[in-house]
Formats: sequence, C-alpha cells, structure tokens
Amino acid sequence: MQGIGFRYFARQQARDMGVSGWVRNLPEGGVEVEAEGSKEAVESFLSMLQTGHPYANVDEVARTELKPVGGPKAFEILQ
Repeated sequence: MQGIGFRYFARQQARDMGVSGWVRNLPEGGVEVEAEGSKEAVESFLSMLQTGHPYANVDEVARTELKPVGGPKAFEILQ
C-alpha cells in the first residue's frame, strides 16, 4: 500500500543509491517498482522501500527477479 509521496520518495532513494528503473501506482492502490543496479544497491533500495518514509504505509514488499535489461541510467515515475 502506498502513502502520499511514496513514488517521489522511491525515485529520490533510487537516484541516491545509483539504481535505475521506474515506479508507478497500480489501480488497486499498490505501487510497482522495477529497479536495476548492482546487487548491493538494489538490496539497499528494496530495504529502504520496506521501511518507507514517515507518511507511507508499507504493508508488504514482494519481489520477482528479472533479467537485467541495461536500460537508461535513470529512475523515473511512470503514470
């Protein structure tokens, strides 16, 4: 479950940690994230998402590992 500003929080954390990818809201109220980077950076990023920020309500972080695509070295908010 998301909280106010969660996507912006995720984007800032990803950029600070050198993680690329994207974040978007889902229709049922959740948030979906795709992240790519070094194993250490992605693990730290996922840990930060689990904690969230003070206005977020994180119930669960589920993960699926995908093959890296080597896309743009940016982290964006999708609509």
